[in-house]
Amino acid sequence: MNERIRTAIVEDHAGLRDTFQQVFGGANDFRVVGAFGDGETALRQLPAKTPDVVLMDINLPGMSGIDCLRQLKPVLPKVRVIMVTVYDDDDRLFQSLVAGAGGYLLKRATRLRLLDSVREMGGGGAPISPQVARRMVEY
Repeated sequence: MNERIRTAIVEDHAGLRDTFQQVFGGANDFRVVGAFGDGETALRQLPAKTPDVVLMDINLPGMSGIDCLRQLKPVLPKVRVIMVTVYDDDDRLFQSLVAGAGGYLLKRATRLRLLDSVREMGGGGAPISPQVARRMVEY
């Protein structure tokens, strides 16, 4: 991909949101187009930002990340969403995938794994944390 990947972040924890902004903002092949602390704000503002990839937390205040994703996909059908979460349970994983997530990463992923996952997603891939992928295969 020759153009920078337009990336948005939906994460309620301010410190982690700032860290994600620094990680992606510091890489030459990314452009952070927005960072939001809740799903409601993201739904209002994301359509005008036209991101390629959204990193979405599951556990947001008010509307969950899964509910936000369900409402976002009809508005931005081409946007690719990676759920980034501390949860690795089957229920949240499958709810996320059914809602339209194209990837599922655990927050403990390394900086390099985050960058590579969004690059992979930007190129049409479907990044999934190895621990989650193993459980999907076992399921």
